[in-house]
Amino acid sequence: MSQLDLSLYLNHYFVLLLLFFLLIVLISLRFYNFFLVLNIRNNFILNSSESINNNFKQFSILYNILKS
Repeated sequence: MSQLDLSLYLNHYFVLLLLFFLLIVLISLRFYNFFLVLNIRNNFILNSSESINNNFKQFSILYNILKS
Protein backbone atom coordinates (compact mmCIF):
# COMPACT_ATOMS: atom_id res chain seq x y z
CA MET A 1 0.00 0.00 0.00
CA SER A 2 1.56 3.25 -1.10
CA GLN A 3 1.50 6.52 0.76
CA LEU A 4 -1.18 7.93 -1.58
CA ASP A 5 -3.51 4.98 -1.01
CA LEU A 6 -3.11 5.26 2.72
CA SER A 7 -3.76 8.99 2.60
CA LEU A 8 -6.94 8.52 0.55
CA TYR A 9 -8.11 5.78 2.87
CA LEU A 10 -7.55 7.91 5.96
CA ASN A 11 -9.20 10.89 4.30
CA HIS A 12 -12.23 8.77 3.45
CA TYR A 13 -12.37 7.43 7.00
CA PHE A 14 -12.09 10.94 8.43
CA VAL A 15 -14.95 12.22 6.23
CA LEU A 16 -17.17 9.31 7.28
CA LEU A 17 -16.36 9.95 10.93
CA LEU A 18 -17.18 13.64 10.49
CA LEU A 19 -20.51 12.83 8.83
CA PHE A 20 -21.37 10.38 11.59
CA PHE A 21 -20.57 12.99 14.24
CA LEU A 22 -22.69 15.56 12.39
CA LEU A 23 -25.58 13.11 12.22
CA ILE A 24 -25.38 12.48 15.97
CA VAL A 25 -25.33 16.22 16.67
CA LEU A 26 -28.34 16.86 14.43
CA ILE A 27 -30.34 14.00 15.94
CA SER A 28 -29.56 15.14 19.48
CA LEU A 29 -30.56 18.72 18.63
CA ARG A 30 -33.80 17.51 17.15
CA PHE A 31 -34.63 15.47 20.25
CA TYR A 32 -33.54 18.35 22.49
CA ASN A 33 -35.93 20.70 20.68
CA PHE A 34 -38.68 18.09 20.83
CA PHE A 35 -38.31 17.64 24.59
CA LEU A 36 -38.02 21.39 25.07
CA VAL A 37 -41.30 21.94 23.21
CA LEU A 38 -42.89 19.09 25.16
CA ASN A 39 -41.71 20.60 28.44
CA ILE A 40 -43.04 24.06 27.50
CA ARG A 41 -46.36 22.49 26.49
CA ASN A 42 -46.60 20.59 29.79
CA ASN A 43 -45.78 23.73 31.75
CA PHE A 44 -48.44 25.64 29.84
CA ILE A 45 -51.02 22.92 30.54
CA LEU A 46 -50.08 22.86 34.23
CA ASN A 47 -50.22 26.65 34.48
CA SER A 48 -53.58 26.83 32.75
CA SER A 49 -55.02 24.13 35.01
CA GLU A 50 -53.68 25.99 38.05
CA SER A 51 -55.23 29.21 36.81
CA ILE A 52 -58.55 27.42 36.30
CA ASN A 53 -58.37 26.18 39.89
CA ASN A 54 -57.48 29.66 41.12
CA ASN A 55 -60.34 31.19 39.15
CA PHE A 56 -62.69 28.60 40.58
CA LYS A 57 -61.52 29.39 44.13
CA GLN A 58 -61.93 33.12 43.56
CA PHE A 59 -65.35 32.57 42.06
CA SER A 60 -66.47 30.38 44.96
CA ILE A 61 -65.25 32.98 47.49
CA LEU A 62 -67.09 35.71 45.60
CA TYR A 63 -70.18 33.54 45.36
CA ASN A 64 -70.12 32.87 49.12
CA ILE A 65 -69.74 36.58 49.85
CA LEU A 66 -72.64 37.49 47.56
CA LYS A 67 -74.79 34.65 48.84
CA SER A 68 -74.53 35.72 52.50
